[in-house]
Amino acid sequence: MQYRFLKFISWVLCLLPHSVLLWLGKILGSLYYQIAAKQRKRAIEQMMKSLQVPKEKASEICRDSFINIGRTFLEIMYMPKLNRQNFTDYMEVEHIDRFKNALAEGNGVVILTAHVGNWEWLSAALTFSDIPL
Repeated sequence: MQYRFLKFISWVLCLLPHSVLLWLGKILGSLYYQIAAKQRKRAIEQMMKSLQVPKEKASEICRDSFINIGRTFLEIMYMPKLNRQNFTDYMEVEHIDRFKNALAEGNGVVILTAHVGNWEWLSAALTFSDIPL
């Protein structure tokens, strides 16, 4: 039942423009920031300690992180909308030729990335760019 519900939500979200999806993700992340008091408090405390920033700055970073989580979640639900013809409308893949040239050497390539952006979309972008994963 949960699977069907999520598939339905995904179908509805795929009817929306991407800009609306990002706006909804901002609302979802902001709402989560407000209701997840335990996680918010822990995140703010850890940011204050590890980043050496005041509470106001840590709260801002935390809120932005929650918004990013909301957007990423909705983008994952939006993935059925992505295809080989339109994925570059939603994301930019830089230096793909360098990547393909390195693969052509026959030794494989390791991707090293930070915890930035939507990893699921990165995988889709590489696949749509004919990069074997």
